[in-house]
Order: sequence, then structure tokens, then C-alpha cells
Amino acid sequence: MTDDGRTRDRLVAALYTAAIHPHRLSDYLRAWDDFILKRHVKHGGRNLREVVLAQALADDVFPAHELFELKRQQKRAENASGSWVGAETTLGIAVDESICECDPRTATKFGIMAGEPLSCLSLEATATGRLREAIRDVTGAKQSAFSPFIVIIYDGDGHPVPFFCERANHQSVQRSGRMSDPLAPALILRSCVTEWNEFGSDLLVEAFGLTQAEVEILKSLCGGMNTADIAEERGRSPETVRRQIKAIMAKSDIHSQSDLMRLVTGILNLCGHRTRQLPAGASAAFAPNDGYLFDQSDVGGGRQVEYIRYGDLKGVPVLLFQPNSLPIMPHSFVAAAKRSGLQIVAPFKPGALGSSQQEVFDPYAHASDASKIMEQLEFSEYWVVGHNMGGIYALMAAAQAPARVGGIAMIDTGAPIRDERSIRQMPPTAYRTFSAARDAPEMLYPPYAIAADLFFSDAQGRAEIMQLAHAESATDLSLLEDPAIRQCVEHNLEYTLSDATRAVDDLVLWMQDWTPWLQKIGPDCPALMLHGEAHDWLPFGDVARFAKMHPNIQVARIEGAGQLGLYAQPEFVLDRLAAAMTHRSCSD
Repeated sequence: MTDDGRTRDRLVAALYTAAIHPHRLSDYLRAWDDFILKRHVKHGGRNLREVVLAQALADDVFPAHELFELKRQQKRAENASGSWVGAETTLGIAVDESICECDPRTATKFGIMAGEPLSCLSLEATATGRLREAIRDVTGAKQSAFSPFIVIIYDGDGHPVPFFCERANHQSVQRSGRMSDPLAPALILRSCVTEWNEFGSDLLVEAFGLTQAEVEILKSLCGGMNTADIAEERGRSPETVRRQIKAIMAKSDIHSQSDLMRLVTGILNLCGHRTRQLPAGASAAFAPNDGYLFDQSDVGGGRQVEYIRYGDLKGVPVLLFQPNSLPIMPHSFVAAAKRSGLQIVAPFKPGALGSSQQEVFDPYAHASDASKIMEQLEFSEYWVVGHNMGGIYALMAAAQAPARVGGIAMIDTGAPIRDERSIRQMPPTAYRTFSAARDAPEMLYPPYAIAADLFFSDAQGRAEIMQLAHAESATDLSLLEDPAIRQCVEHNLEYTLSDATRAVDDLVLWMQDWTPWLQKIGPDCPALMLHGEAHDWLPFGDVARFAKMHPNIQVARIEGAGQLGLYAQPEFVLDRLAAAMTHRSCSD
């Protein structure tokens, strides 16, 4: 066997071992890095997709990668609270058919309280009987008769919510099957995703080698059918259906139907629901004493764009585009803007707070909407500034309103990422991310969704993602020790991860050659590029070389800063911006 063949076998073995045993993280990462990263470099420019396809790994690497991350999160959630990926609300049903456990979200959403009878739940016609039968199964002599199932409960607005029902797993169940505590839960119900989707179905087939008939059985189970229902629908005996379910479990190396249903609903959640609602209170960081003024602008077509203003509200106007995040800044930045005599206007992206959602996010339209806000505010001249990938939005906005734009600034946007060398010099995490964004952006959706699941799971998950996002820069990690900066970055990351599709689309936009937009604003429009000297994956040297090719671009080095330069040196950034401002129009 060749070295590549042995490495491939080791990788696949590590992937599936890790998927089943999430604690084997180190084995998984080592195999992934050895095979994918090193061979990507070895093959000298062959893109990531080609490397994977050339080694016949398409059916193993990416599905197993998703499954591994999914199982890892399931294990974390089970250890913490007995939950799993995608679970949002939980309740317990006791032996006496009362609701004995009910988390606050469930109580609010369904208008119920612990201690109320089962009849208080708004259930499907047959669901009450199934729940009562399930209680008898798990507490009586025939515990083996119980199989987990999906039940539909209607919330306070009449919307159907699928719940995964399984036996409670705790030590108060005696050998006889009777509860030592009559108020202890006999059944645990957790909300889950059961809406079938093509990507999830394909992943099940590719990852586990399921037949179409086996996939249809899983689809029926997720639709709330039990074994008898499925047997009747398919014209088979219940015993035949049970054998097929056991065959599915054997193929997926899962040993209980509960674990099987967890895995399937988790995959459906991962593959079919990339968008998350921001948790209530996500805008809490915008405290009134931060100096923010909120407003909305009608930009036409029945659409609204929310924006904030801060700094010197009578000062020189600046239109600021944050990257895929909320336009929130630490108080130090707000105060520095005021001292520098700058009035910052920062729009919220579509779907954030009061901004209308777009069916398909259009960056050019977002830039146009922001320009309309400045026109409605009657600013005859202003500068346009973009942070990170927001620099590309700034270029778009400047190109649309050249008569009013006095200049443009890009903060940590970097030089255009136009060649393989630019990507190869990046640290491993950025290297993986940008390689995929260039070659196969659809492969970034699952990792982003995975990161979102972990980030929104609990405080530990949030801290872990914050650490991972900045782990390759000691400079940035030290900045996050400042509580105000950490809160700001965390809220921005919260918005970024609330929609994996939007986040990936923005990253792909950043990968494009944006020099044509720079050419559109013309060589006479002043431009300023501020960049962190310690930026690990967009080196300052590349920015300096790029600026030399464009006489209208000035460069300023942000000392002691990585990719968080805007937060590291707010006074320097804004003072340098104020000093660079002229009163010449881009159309002069």
C-alpha cells in the first residue's frame, strides 16, 4: 500500500472513530492536518477540492467531519444537561402524567408550568394516547417495548413544534421499572429539527451507506410514525421494519434507537437550518450611556435600514461599514470618535435589529442603502470607512456616490488575496478557511453551523469559540482580556454566527479581487489603509506593497495590533483618519 493509501485509511479510521468517540479529538485533527493541509501544499497549488477528490475521499472526509463535530457537541450537551445539538426547549413528564420539568423557554413558549397535567399541552390528536402508553412502557414490566418517537406539540401561537420523546435516564428507576419518586420524569421531551432536507438525506446515504428504503424509514420516524405505522405504510411486518432499523444502527455503529434519532435530527438541524435567531437581548450592549443614537431609514421598496450615530454629532461625517457583524464598538472607540471630531454613521446589515431582511443578501444593495442614509441625512460630503471585509462595502458605496464621497479608508482589510502565495502564508486555521472559500465555499457551511451550535449552546461553548477564533494571534488574545473589547467582539461574533450562509458569502466576497472597485472611484480619490503590524494572515508588508502601486493610497501601521487593530488603538486609528481627510470629492 502506498503512503497516501495508508494515510487515507488512517484518516478515515480516525474520522469515524472520532465521530463515535468525540474525546478522540487529537487523533482526528492530526489526521486531518496531515492529510489535507500537507498534501495541499505538497501538490503545489492544486486546490483543496481536487486534492480530496483525487484521493477518493469525497464520500468520507466531509461527511465524517460533519458527523464528528455533531457527535462531539452531542456529547458535550449530554454531559451538561442531557440535551443535544438543535434542542431548544425541554420538558419532563412524570409517572402521574404531570409536567414535572419545564425550562423557562418552554414555559413561556407553550404557556405551561411544572405541576400542570399532561392535558394542558396542545397535542396532536393521537399524541396524548402515545405519551400515556409510553409512560406505561417505561415504568411497567415491559420496558423493552418502548421506542423513542417524535411527537408534535403546538406552541402558544398554534405553531407545530416537533419534540423527540425518550425514556428518562436516571438512577431513580428501580429494577422493577417503578419510579422511587412519583414526580421524577418518566419521559423527557426535547424540541428538535425533523424537517427533511436533501443535503441531510444525501449525507446519511454517503456517510453510512444506507439504502433508499432505509432512508425512507428514518424519514418516517422523523415524521412521528412508530414501527407499526411504518410497517402498515410499507406493507411489511413490524418485525421486518425492526430488523431494518437494527441494520441502520449497525451501519452507523449506533447501539440504541434513541442515539440514532439524536444523530438523524442533529444532522437535519445541521444541514437544513443554517440561520439562527439572535437570542433575546442581543442588543443589550447598546446601552444608552454608550452615546449611541438609533434611527431607521426608509430606503424604498418597503425596506427599512436601522443605523446608529455616535461620536461628535456635529462633526465630520463618516460612513462606517463593519464586516459581517453588528456595528457595535467599545466605549473607548466611541469616546475617541468624539475627541477626533468625527460623526460616525454605521448601518445594521439586513435582518439585524430593525433592518429589513433580504431573501438573498446583496452586498452592492447594502452599500447602496447606506449611501441613501447619508443622502437623507443631507451630508454633502463624507468619508467612507470599512473594517476588515467591510472595506469592500466601503469601496462599493464610494463608487455609487462619487460626488459626495471625499475619501475612503480601509482598516485591516488587507491587500487583495489574488494568488496562492497569499493563502499559503496564512496560519493553519485561516489557511483552511480561505482555501475552502476560494475552491469550495459550500464546504464551509457545516463548519460555520457547527461553530454556531457550540457558540449558542452555553457559556463554555461561547468561550471556546472565542478562543478558537483568535487562538493564532497572541496579540489579539491579549486584547480580549479587556472586558469592554471582549464584550464587543463577542457580540459581533454572535451576529456573524447567527447566519452561516451570510457569513460564508461575506468571506467569499473578501476573497474576490476588489481592485476593479478601487479603479471605479478613480485615482484622484484619497484613500487610507490602516493595518495591524502583527496581523498574522494578512501581513502588513503586502498592504504596503499594494499601496505603492496606487499613488492615491496612504498607509498607516497600527502598532501592537493583529486583526483587532480597530479595537487595539482606537485613538490612533481615528486621529489618523481625521488627519487624512480632505475636502476633495472623488469626482474632482
